[in-house]
Amino acid sequence: MGDMGDDFREHKEYMKDRKEKEGIDCPGCRKVQPKRIPTRLLPGWKCKVCGYVRPKNNHNNNLTTH
Repeated sequence: MGDMGDDFREHKEYMKDRKEKEGIDCPGCRKVQPKRIPTRLLPGWKCKVCGYVRPKNNHNNNLTTH
């Protein structure tokens, strides 16, 4: 396949790995549809099933104010 196809495949694998490591199961899906497999959410993502939004992580700990 061409370079663009390889790039899309690599991005898809990267996102799959990231979801496995950083993702959490949507708590809203458990309440709305308990028999369904919950959506894996990364920080800042919105669940398409129930509308739950996972809050973003704030990485402002490195900033210092004097």
